Amino acid sequence: MFGQPTPPNPIDCDCSQVNTTLPIVLTIDRNTGQNDNCFKISVSTITPVFDCINIESVVLDFSEVPECFRKNFTLYKENPALPNNFISMGNIDLSNNPPPMITLSYSGFVPQQSQDVKWKLCPTGSIDCGMFFDFKIKYKFILKRKDQNGQDYFEDCNTYKYAQAGGRDDLSNVDFTNGNFQLSPLPIVNELIINNKEIEKFNVLILDINGNILKRYFDLNIGISKFDLNTLNSGVYFVKILQNNKLIYSNKIVKE
Repeated sequence: MFGQPTPPNPIDCDCSQVNTTLPIVLTIDRNTGQNDNCFKISVSTITPVFDCINIESVVLDFSEVPECFRKNFTLYKENPALPNNFISMGNIDLSNNPPPMITLSYSGFVPQQSQDVKWKLCPTGSIDCGMFFDFKIKYKFILKRKDQNGQDYFEDCNTYKYAQAGGRDDLSNVDFTNGNFQLSPLPIVNELIINNKEIEKFNVLILDINGNILKRYFDLNIGISKFDLNTLNSGVYFVKILQNNKLIYSNKIVKE
C-alpha cells in the first residue's frame, strides 16, 4: 500500500558492514521521567534499509569512564516478550582497576523486528559526578557467522567505537560566562562558531530548552571550531562546554 514504510531487509552482516557500510550505533542515556537513576542502553541501525540479524553480542569497555562512575551496578535486560519489563542479569562492580568489560547478549531479541535493543545499568548507590557529567564508553560487536561448510563461528569486530553517556539534568537556569569562549554569529543561521582562546581538550554539548542533548562534540582544542546546526529547527538552544567532566561554560543561543 502507498504510504507504508518499506520494512528493512534482514541480512547476515560482516564486520566491515557493521563498522562502516551499515553503521550500527549504541546509545547510553540517563532515563528521563524515571526515578531509578538508571542508564538505558540501546542498539540501533542508522540506515532504514538493512538490518543485521546475526549480531551475537556487544562488548562494553568502561576503562575510560571517570572515577565517580566506578561504582556497583545491577544490569537489567528487557524481556523481549514484554517491552519495558526488565529482568535482572546480576551485579557488576566497576570499581575494580581496570573495570571489567561487559558482554551484552542479543539472545531472545530479533533485531529486524525491533531496532531498539535495550538494557539498563542501575547503580546500587548514588553517583556523585558533580552537577553535570558527560563521558565516553568504548564498545564493539561480536557477530555470528557461517563458514563454507555451514558451520557457525563467531567473528570479533575488533574495532572499538565510542558511545556517549551522561546525566540529563535540567541546566536551563544556569548561566555561566567564561571569557575564553566567544560564540558567533548571533543569532545562528546554519553554523555555530566558537572561538576558544586558551582552553585545551574540551567537549561541547548542544541542548534543547528541556535539557535534552541534541549534539555532542569531543576533544576540541584552542582556536576556532565550527559546528553544523543546519538540522536543528528554529528556536532557543543551550551550549554547554565541559572540561574533565566539569561544566566550565554555559550560554543560550537562538537559531533562525
